[in-house]
Amino acid sequence: MALDQDGVWQVADVAQLDFEDATGTCVNGTPDMNNSLRGTVPAGEYTGLDFDIGVPFDLNHGDPTLAASPLNLTAMFWNWQGAYA
Repeated sequence: MALDQDGVWQVADVAQLDFEDATGTCVNGTPDMNNSLRGTVPAGEYTGLDFDIGVPFDLNHGDPTLAASPLNLTAMFWNWQGAYA
């Protein structure tokens, strides 16, 4: 799938799914949510879907205060790990 690079939830072929809305037990989160991926796939018949979960190494170990959205969401960055959760 070629992701739409929207600069909010999808950037550098990385997408963030966000199912919390800062209510209930998720009060540390944000009210914004994203529960889908957007992009295009070549025409054809498909029988499955495969995901790589995680952030590529070079993006995973950058400075989240300088990163483009969604990688600038510091709540997803583990300071003690120096990488994203």
